[in-house]
Amino acid sequence: MAKFCTKCGKPLVEGQTCNCGNPETPVVETLNFEQPSMKDFQQANNMNQNMMNQPQGGMAQPSKANNLFNECLAIVTGFLKKPVTTIQENANENKFTHALVIAGVFAASVMAFVLVVLGDIYGALEKTMSMGGLVEVPKLEVPYIKVGLITFIAVAGALALMALLAWLIMNKLFKVNTTYKKVLGIYAISSIIAAVASLAAIICKFIDYRLAFVVLALGFALNTHYVSATMRFAGQADENKLGYVVVIAQYVAIFVVTFLIYKIFGEDFATAMGSMSSLGL
Repeated sequence: MAKFCTKCGKPLVEGQTCNCGNPETPVVETLNFEQPSMKDFQQANNMNQNMMNQPQGGMAQPSKANNLFNECLAIVTGFLKKPVTTIQENANENKFTHALVIAGVFAASVMAFVLVVLGDIYGALEKTMSMGGLVEVPKLEVPYIKVGLITFIAVAGALALMALLAWLIMNKLFKVNTTYKKVLGIYAISSIIAAVASLAAIICKFIDYRLAFVVLALGFALNTHYVSATMRFAGQADENKLGYVVVIAQYVAIFVVTFLIYKIFGEDFATAMGSMSSLGL
């Protein structure tokens, strides 16, 4: 460090005193500050950028759930405009989570239709038992939770089972190099049209139940059509063989799910039918 006189500022060597009129003037030390380097400027700039990127005013950044919702919504709208292209672009391993979400929406829409029909059936039975309101009868409790849960599981399970059977037939029997996630993606995205038809059928039933079931049948027929038309995207195979894959997988899955539902609800169904017979219904 350099030394200077406190009165005149004259530079002094070690131990020297200034003779500017005060030989006892003490010598003070001054600091030699270093000039900031380019690295220091870069570090400060990075700190400023990090502070600017942080959420301000308590506003959080978009979450993964929001991104997933927006991407699934984009798939749905894309399917309604260009179904085959949308399936081709989104039925892959990277969009497996999206396929599961769409499959869940499909199961929920079918469940909603079943519960609406169930409510109407119980209402009609109650009205018939009371002879149009002339006889007081106990109010029938509609098992919405039980039927809704079973319906959701059955529909989602049937979709997953169809995809599994199709993948096994393609991969093991026809030696097609594909993955289960791709096949499930095709089935899930194709089910969008069936989900729309289920919701449309709920509206149509207020007009005529026959119209509602026609709309529902049309939606499921288009669902099968889109699966058959896009199964080739799962792997290279003869299109004639792929047609058999879809038919076999679909009917085996429907048979298995129907059998399981009968085993679960068989006694309840028989009891209900017996009660209706005893009432002359």
